[in-house]
Amino acid sequence: MSGAKEKHSGQECFSPMSNYSSERREVQVFKRGQVLNNDADFDHAMWFGRHVEVWQNEKLIDYGGKIEMYTDDAVKINGAYFLRRNCEFRIR
Repeated sequence: MSGAKEKHSGQECFSPMSNYSSERREVQVFKRGQVLNNDADFDHAMWFGRHVEVWQNEKLIDYGGKIEMYTDDAVKINGAYFLRRNCEFRIR
């Protein structure tokens, strides 16, 4: 466990937060129309229940919904499977 010892009221105490910067950390937030590019994007959308549209050849083919599961080859949305290599998945 990292941290630094600080003096507090004449005694030393352990402060685990003293090594952390007070700067804000960048948090990934999906925006409408953002394309899911990799497994991390699919994980994030699935875990946070984001609704996803399915596009093919620059045309909307399904209004989609929440991602139920995905593999390297396919994405399951509302009980339907869509091939990742043929489709583009965008945040609705």
